[in-house]
Amino acid sequence: MVDADLETAGSTDPAVLALVTAQQDELAERYGEEDTLVELNQDIEFLVLRTAGEAIGCVGLQPVSGLVGEVKRMYVVPAHRGRGLSRRLLSAIEERARALGLTSLRLETGVKQPEAIALYSRSGYREIPRYVPYEENALSVCFAKDLG
Repeated sequence: MVDADLETAGSTDPAVLALVTAQQDELAERYGEEDTLVELNQDIEFLVLRTAGEAIGCVGLQPVSGLVGEVKRMYVVPAHRGRGLSRRLLSAIEERARALGLTSLRLETGVKQPEAIALYSRSGYREIPRYVPYEENALSVCFAKDLG
């Protein structure tokens, strides 16, 4: 495992913006789309993973309603993949959600992201029906996990 530190950041943090832009560029290439950059909601709290001062991964938590949160923009730069960092980010955001009193998390990923689907499935997430705004997107796959 890579020696890396987690820190909190807002959605306007330069490291978050750089990582999210890299994620969106990768998804655009994978799905054959252009202009996939989506504006980040200001209420998303991020955890940024750094090694030697370099931001190498991130994950966001957005309140949805009541006791439900949504995992947003989880990403690890390609050079650091395969080392358990995505699992570490997911576990950390679940811990943060519990600390905030959330009892469940949901997320959306895509059918062309088998690595993400496998990670979520192995981590106790179950597939659920697509929710707004993904309900009409056949390329979307949604998951949820009870944190209790």
